[in-house]
Amino acid sequence: MYGNKNYRWSLRHEILNNQNQFMKKLFKILLGLIILTSCIESTAQVDTSTTQKLLQYIMQPLDKNQIPTGFLEEYGCPMLPAATFNGTLTDSNRIDMNLWRTLYLQLQTGWTRAITNRSIFIT
Repeated sequence: MYGNKNYRWSLRHEILNNQNQFMKKLFKILLGLIILTSCIESTAQVDTSTTQKLLQYIMQPLDKNQIPTGFLEEYGCPMLPAATFNGTLTDSNRIDMNLWRTLYLQLQTGWTRAITNRSIFIT
């Protein structure tokens, strides 16, 4: 009778001990995840909610003084390939007023210098 009681007590003690070890491991894992997510959130404070802000973030390491014209096609809104409009008139680069406005917008958004572009916006 005593042996049976001692066996139950040791079995109950072993189960509780295993549960305590499991809870300690679970607590350590959850604590590690909380610390990891807080570190990730603290480094991810760059606002890239708009396309312009994303492009500014990507192009930030560039030395814009090394761009002699002040225009960078990749910085702007490249809707048409600029290489097509190289100054030689062909059947693939004839334009109308809407295409002209599109090209002008592409040129305006490709301006990379710190000072404002003195070009006039076409509406």
